[in-house]
This record gives sequence, C-alpha cells and structure tokens, in this order.
Amino acid sequence: MSEGRAHDRDAIRPGLTLLLGALIAIAPLAMDIYLASMPSMTRALSATTAQVQATLSVYMAGWGLA
Repeated sequence: MSEGRAHDRDAIRPGLTLLLGALIAIAPLAMDIYLASMPSMTRALSATTAQVQATLSVYMAGWGLA
C-alpha cells in the first residue's frame, strides 16, 4: 500500500517543480514590467512620481507577506 503512495508522489514531483519554478519566475517578470510602465502610469493616472512609487512599496510589502 505504501509503495503505491510513494509512486504517486514521485509522479507529481516534476509537475510540482515546474509549477513552483513558474511561480518564482513571475515576480522578477512582474517587477520589470511594472518598473518600465511607471512613467506612463504617472501620466495616465495624473499622479505624482511619489504616489506611483508608493504603489511599488505596497506591492513589495504584499509580496513579502505572501
């Protein structure tokens, strides 16, 4: 009985590894996209640079707490 469960766990590991790798890769990609769009966000939202930078701080805090 335990051999069947061990086999099932081994079958899941490659998929889980790929999923976790993709989730880890999202953070730097999201940051690059976000930083590149900051100047256009200030214009589109009629916000100050400090206000847009504050959204980045909130994003980083949320990511750190997750």
